[in-house]
Amino acid sequence: MCKRAATEGSRALIDKGFAEFGLQRVVAETTIDNWASRHVLEKSGLTFVGTFSCDGLEAFEEGEPDHVEYALTRRDWETRRAGSHPGGSLVTLL
Repeated sequence: MCKRAATEGSRALIDKGFAEFGLQRVVAETTIDNWASRHVLEKSGLTFVGTFSCDGLEAFEEGEPDHVEYALTRRDWETRRAGSHPGGSLVTLL
């Protein structure tokens, strides 16, 4: 799958999760060295949260971070969405 299709698909799923299912937060994870997936997550609007270790992976030394987490909150999604539509205003929800 090309990055553009992956990004468009990810954005569509994120929008559906927030708009139709009422999610409050979307979280994604991938291996720390999977730069293509990390780029798609960032282009989809998710923000880097941190690294963590996942038991059972032999490619990394024990205890060394081998995964990354990205997330997007409903508040950030709404703010970005409001700012991206013609006539929309940038709103901060409290």
